[in-house]
Amino acid sequence: MIFITIFMILVFIPFLIPISEIVSKRDILPIDINFSFVRDPRYFGKSFRHKIESLISNEILEELIKENKRLYLKNDAIEFFESLETHENFETENVIFTLKGLRIQKNSKLGEVYSKGPVYVGKNSTIRALASDSDIFLEESVIIKRWIDSLKSIFVSKNCNLGVSASAEDTILLSNNVQFERLYAKNISSYNTKSEEVERESYIIGTIKADEDIEIKGSIEIVGNLISEGKIKLHDNVSVKGNVFSQDSIEMQRGVRIGGKNKIKSVVANGEIYLGEDVIIHGYVSSKKGKTV
Repeated sequence: MIFITIFMILVFIPFLIPISEIVSKRDILPIDINFSFVRDPRYFGKSFRHKIESLISNEILEELIKENKRLYLKNDAIEFFESLETHENFETENVIFTLKGLRIQKNSKLGEVYSKGPVYVGKNSTIRALASDSDIFLEESVIIKRWIDSLKSIFVSKNCNLGVSASAEDTILLSNNVQFERLYAKNISSYNTKSEEVERESYIIGTIKADEDIEIKGSIEIVGNLISEGKIKLHDNVSVKGNVFSQDSIEMQRGVRIGGKNKIKSVVANGEIYLGEDVIIHGYVSSKKGKTV
């Protein structure tokens, strides 16, 4: 009889914890998650600026430029210029800082660059990282190894590669055959952008979720999010006012619009993202591999 009693106790023990949870309902409340926390898509540029500016004051900067002196950030030498125009095939591993404009001639190779003024990068040049407090202009076939950030706008010619992250306070304008991974701006536009509004055939109010592929055709406006476990394909002139998420790939054809003015949204794919001509996205784009086609 004693053995039977011990056996019954041992059998019953595994059920004690689940039963106590049901009775006490300790987990009845949702997990406390801070939804106000958002990763800053312009973190790289802001952090780089802060590191440079923490080393200098206006008085020190004038002396550095006048006497052509260098400072060191860890093991990296920083060269200071009022303005700079390089020669073709220019190469340096030093950090370049300019108080005013910077013009990099074609076929050049640079490390980290920070300019307070506008930056022009000649074709076939390679830069590890680039920050500007003004506009940035990239000619054809420029390669950004890591990231690029502007306090104004970035204008990208065809066949460029924007590295891991490209961000701007205002606009990123992409030509054909531009490669990217992450983009952020109030206005991300592909080539041949048209300003006129398209007349909508119909509206869908609410979020669309699917375990399979989603394909939408026609001049339709979706006032909600698109979420798919498969691929998402948006044909000509489709508009989505919400976020777009895919566990696979996202393709946006001519005239697609995501978000709206002062309505920042996200387009996120676990795979690839393809942007056709005249696509406008207000906000954030993230993919393993992206391209304008």
